[in-house]
Amino acid sequence: MSVHIQGIGWASPQARNLAELIKVIRHQKNFESSPIVNRNDPRFRRAGRLSQFAWAAVQDAIADADKEWTAEEARRTALIFLSTHGGICHTVRFFEDIAKDGTAAGSPIYFPETVYNACPSHIAANLGIDGMLTSLVGDSSAVGGALRIAEEWLDAGICEQCLLVAAEETHPLLQSAYDLFRFRQQYPGTSAFSDAAAAILVGPYPKGSIIHGHPGMVFRKGPRLLPSLRKLFEETANGKNPDIIFTSALGSILKTNERAAVAQLWPTAELLHPKNELGESFAASSLGHIVLGEALIRHGQVSSALISLVGVYGQASAAFLSSNS
Repeated sequence: MSVHIQGIGWASPQARNLAELIKVIRHQKNFESSPIVNRNDPRFRRAGRLSQFAWAAVQDAIADADKEWTAEEARRTALIFLSTHGGICHTVRFFEDIAKDGTAAGSPIYFPETVYNACPSHIAANLGIDGMLTSLVGDSSAVGGALRIAEEWLDAGICEQCLLVAAEETHPLLQSAYDLFRFRQQYPGTSAFSDAAAAILVGPYPKGSIIHGHPGMVFRKGPRLLPSLRKLFEETANGKNPDIIFTSALGSILKTNERAAVAQLWPTAELLHPKNELGESFAASSLGHIVLGEALIRHGQVSSALISLVGVYGQASAAFLSSNS
């Protein structure tokens, strides 16, 4: 079964309009901040930034799919949510209160938002989805696995369309934790962390680009890293030549080998590094690269795109987009 993108959405403090976002990425232009506000929605009044951004991206994806959301649409839909760190702001606030004032100070308002499933539960409740729903915790590489899960669910008839959502929020503690483990020393040139969310609606109906995800691989640094990444990208493309390649924008040895692998396979392909402009949002960045690839294909700028999903925890996957026309 061929899986097609039906709708796309992206939300971050930097940008929400896809057309303007493309200009930023292609020409490295500055852009104005675009605030995300869902405070009029009762369910999101106390939700954190993670859920705020995710819900904005979902709304945009549904609107982009030109759907009037009904109970029937909800019945046909499954939901896959991805995040690397979850609702860290509420988690920090919850434990800060406990550390300062004792266990009785743990607020029942904050606690639910510390759970990874909090964000997709908000989305599912607002959309009326009561079918298959799962959350994947992982870095950029988790997106490839999520795509394969969506393909399997669609092929098995578990759902008729699948909504994939990824969101990430930042906090000073997060940066401090990564600095403690010398993240920037291991990956020099890594972009600053940023809030972001992306959403894609996929289904078997020929509409947008055909999308295929590779389930991924485990890698180890050393002489086998380059041939392993090359094999991963080659299997994902399945004999096709991408016009453009979205890189993971990681530093050090991973960045060098990622660039070397794609250069050996497709030396004339254009490379894009969106994280340089938009920041590092882990799983959200990677799903966002799929959103950007689809947007470029729609605008006729390219006909195919390879998205590298090299993570920081020893795993890598990839995705391939090809024009439906």
